[in-house]
Order: sequence, then structure tokens, then C-alpha cells
Amino acid sequence: MTDTKDKIQRSSLPIMFGMIVFAVWMVSWACINIFIQEDAVRGQFGDQFGAVNALFSGLAFAALIYTIYLQRIEIKQTQDEMKSQNETLALQRFESSFFSLMGMFNEIMGGFEVEIKDQNGQQQTYKGVGIFRRLYRVFQSDFALSVMRLDSNPPPDDKVYFKYCDVLQDSKGVFYQYFRILHRTIKFIFSSDLPADRKFEYFKIIRSLLSDDELLILFYNCRFESGKKFKEILEDNKLPLFDNLPWKRVIHSQHIQNMSIAVYGELAKDSEFLEAYNKNH
Repeated sequence: MTDTKDKIQRSSLPIMFGMIVFAVWMVSWACINIFIQEDAVRGQFGDQFGAVNALFSGLAFAALIYTIYLQRIEIKQTQDEMKSQNETLALQRFESSFFSLMGMFNEIMGGFEVEIKDQNGQQQTYKGVGIFRRLYRVFQSDFALSVMRLDSNPPPDDKVYFKYCDVLQDSKGVFYQYFRILHRTIKFIFSSDLPADRKFEYFKIIRSLLSDDELLILFYNCRFESGKKFKEILEDNKLPLFDNLPWKRVIHSQHIQNMSIAVYGELAKDSEFLEAYNKNH
């Protein structure tokens, strides 16, 4: 009811102003006819207002220019508000998809449960991050003598690859789903329209969730064909996923040379790491 009343009042304002202007014009015309009888005098009287007419015409033009200026400001403010709203909506859509992927990632981790033979040949059930820890130890066991010996030759890549495949086969394929979700999430971040610094903030969220043993498994996954695309994303975007890599636990120090130095982040500032990275590189 109040809105309707306001609309009626707003619509009647122009009519009221028009009536007032018309009434003033009629009164002035009547006054001139009553008080100024001679036509010559009326003409002289009217000519006196010529400069005033020019002044008001100029003021009217200035008012028009100022109105256009205000409209431009309002249009720009509207555009800025729409841009801000679009950016907010885009960020909300991004975060919705991002945290949905992270939820899938955590769900996979929470559902990890694999039976692996222990050192005595007995089947043991491992869950969550413990799977990575056990599988990397199994993977590393065949190459124990090669670990971190700078003066020795690294084991042949085909032997490392076949052992790695055997380890993943023991996990009944759960690792491949883990790799796909992680790969998809990082690719999603860096294919978005977010500013570079914002992309890196979301990347750091993922990196903070990875344990040492996960990093080691991911490191060797990047070494082989199955992780080629994942490795390309890391190197193309210079993502320091492995800046906390426990590099002294890799099968052989020369294996760290397989990746661009950029993916090691702060680790690349360590003198011992750099010596191993640059040896015979």
C-alpha cells in the first residue's frame, strides 16, 4: 500500500511542476498586459531580458553536460558492481567445485584399506596414510643397497618401474583413483581464471595434506609414463609440490634429477640437495 502511494506521488510531481510553471507564465503575461500598455515599451522591456535568456541557456547546457557526467559515473559504478558480483559468483562456483573435489579426495583417503604381506609373509590390513608408508617400504626394500649412495650406479629404470607396478598392483587399483583426483584438482586450479597468487593459495592447501610417504609415491609416479601429465602440470606451472620431499629416502639420489628444479621449491636451497641434484646432471 505504501509503495503504491509513493509511486502515485512520484508520478504526480512532474504534473505539479508543470502546472506551477504554466501558472507563473500566465501571471507574468497578465501583469505585462495590465501594467505596460504600449507595444514599444513592451518590446524594450522584453529586450532587457535577452542577456538573462542567454545566461539561462548556458546554464541549461552546463546542467545537461553535468547530468551526462553523473550518468557516466553511475554507469561505471554499476559496471564495477556487476564485475565485483561476477567475480564473487565465479569464486563461489570455483570454491564449490574445489572443495567438492577435496571432499572426494578425503573420502578416497578415508576409504583406503588394503591387505599387504608383511616381512613374514603374513597378510596385514593397512588403512589411510599407513598404506603409503607400508607400500613405499615394500617398494624400497629391493633397492636398499642403492639408497643415497652418490658413488654407486642407480638401479636400472625398468627394474624400478616393474617393482613400482607390483606395489601398485598389490593396492588393488585404489592408488590410480587417488592419482586421478589429485591430478584433476590441481589441473582445475591452474586452468581457472583466478589470479596467480590465489591459485597458489589453493595449491598450498592440497600440498599441506600430503604426508612424506605420499610425496615419495607421487614422486615415483611422476617418473613413469602413468604420471607424465601430472609431471607436466607441475613443471609447466613451476609448482613446488616436492619442497618437503624426504629426498634422502629416494631409491637413488640421481632420481631427483628427473624433475625440474622448480618443483622442489625451498628444498632447492639446501646445499646437500643441490650437490646431489647437480651431480652428473
